[in-house]
Amino acid sequence: MADSTDSTKKQENQEWYRDFGYDMCPERRKAPKHGFWDVVKERKFFKLNNTVTCERNVVRAIKENPVVKLLIAALKEAGCPVDLRRNFACETCESSVTGGYDQELNQIVVCHNQLKSRSNPDVTLVHELIHMYDHCVGEVNFKNIEHLACSEIRAANIAHCSFLSSFFLAQSSFFNIKKTHQECVKFKAAQSMMLARDISLEDALSIISKVFDKCYNDLEPVGRRLRRNSLDAQLAYNEAIHLGFCKPLPGDNPDYC
Repeated sequence: MADSTDSTKKQENQEWYRDFGYDMCPERRKAPKHGFWDVVKERKFFKLNNTVTCERNVVRAIKENPVVKLLIAALKEAGCPVDLRRNFACETCESSVTGGYDQELNQIVVCHNQLKSRSNPDVTLVHELIHMYDHCVGEVNFKNIEHLACSEIRAANIAHCSFLSSFFLAQSSFFNIKKTHQECVKFKAAQSMMLARDISLEDALSIISKVFDKCYNDLEPVGRRLRRNSLDAQLAYNEAIHLGFCKPLPGDNPDYC
């Protein structure tokens, strides 16, 4: 009887793990292995270099990327300060993802095996910091599928779909670029939902349509859609300083929060 109960619990845990996207980050919630043969078997000698590079790139983005700095400052102002050592982790992930937000641990995962160049983590960090902000300020419950859809819309809108990238999509023109941008946001958000909840594209788009208008127009705390290769990111950061919720500490570079 005990064996049957244990087997049922294990199966339920595996289903929960998969249903909420944790299978995309297989190192999550697994006890670390420190034995010599564990290190050899898991090729940790090779992973260590990727991890160190990833961590350096994350630190660089936190210091230099204006949108990352803005979001971290907004979280602090909202009563959810970010601790670099506690709230970020560089881990191995499946090839289909570059990062994730673990609501249970309030931790952003950056996939070191997918993001190896200096600038790669920036977009992923902005995307996941939007989720962290929504969880803190909006009290979003990511187990609620409509809450998840709204946060994915916001993340796609701010981090991924610039008007320039939308213009180069098929059948785009100066006359329908706004509509095309919205389609870009819907598709990117749907992709994220499919990975996070293992649902079909049709189901993801159906859920997104229910909350799209409200969530598409919610640009907090950035306040604007960011055009690629423009000054929009820096302008948004400067506005945050001017509005007072992004405050440099005494003795710090005034350009940093």
